Amino acid sequence: MTFDINSVPFVVQGKVTVKYATANGTARAGYDYKSKKGTLSWSAGDSSIKNIVVSLINDRRKESGETFRINLSGITGATLGTNKTATITILKIG
Repeated sequence: MTFDINSVPFVVQGKVTVKYATANGTARAGYDYKSKKGTLSWSAGDSSIKNIVVSLINDRRKESGETFRINLSGITGATLGTNKTATITILKIG
């Protein structure tokens, strides 16, 4: 599962970095998805979209939709907006 993170709708004037990390909701790391953390970076003049790839684990149990979060923090070179967390719902079909 890939999540796209866009720096801003304009070109970055200086280096920008932001940390990210997954966090359990009703879905649990190691059972439903593989936890992930890291840092995204944009160089001066870079306006490209960065990706966070989270691997899902098929535990073969019948469950309703489960959620986990991706939290953004520790930004340097810019200001992080009000939406610092994305909630992801895993739907098991079949």
